Amino acid sequence: MEDNKKFQVFNFFPTPVFCNNIDIDIDTKEFLLNSSFERMTSNNGNMSENPFILDNEVCKDFVDKLFCQLELFADSYLRIDDSHFEWYMQNSWVVEHNPNDFGHAHHHANSLISGVYYLDVPEHSGDIMFHKPAGLTNIFHVSTDIPYKEYTPINCGTWSITPREGDIILFPSHLLHSIGENATNKLRYSLAFNFHIKGSLGSKDSETDHITFTGR
Repeated sequence: MEDNKKFQVFNFFPTPVFCNNIDIDIDTKEFLLNSSFERMTSNNGNMSENPFILDNEVCKDFVDKLFCQLELFADSYLRIDDSHFEWYMQNSWVVEHNPNDFGHAHHHANSLISGVYYLDVPEHSGDIMFHKPAGLTNIFHVSTDIPYKEYTPINCGTWSITPREGDIILFPSHLLHSIGENATNKLRYSLAFNFHIKGSLGSKDSETDHITFTGR
């Protein structure tokens, strides 16, 4: 019988999701929590009226921290070569979830890497759930539910992360995600933001492969 301990499995084309926990200064946190909010669709929460909330000068040091986390993810892990472009924060907003609010499945258009920072998340106030692309509910390209002995990030159709206060999560902007129901009698606050690039991609000698991004 062959030695089964020598087999290998290659996890090709994974979807990376970055998680860490970082501090936020009191002044920035109070500024964000005291934002003016407007209601989104029914039971989908409230969003800060300012869609560029982190542009405020009081947030400057915290924004620098977010860019440090982006560098850890994009450079150290994804190994992205940013020698011909620079990252910038495209937009940012605070989300307030009342009791029973939740977030429908969605992705973030017109950005490359999206993120969320958890300002105040009581226990049971809603996990973030990531979804496989439409039609890919398991590792096989079929709609039939294949039974598994246990679910893992490899074979599942969705995967949830229970956030803690101070957690930051970064992920590719195309990745579908939703927010579980706030099953508490308290408010839940998170900060969402998107990163894009300014600069050139591709060969300057090509009319089809060369793209210039100017930012906002």
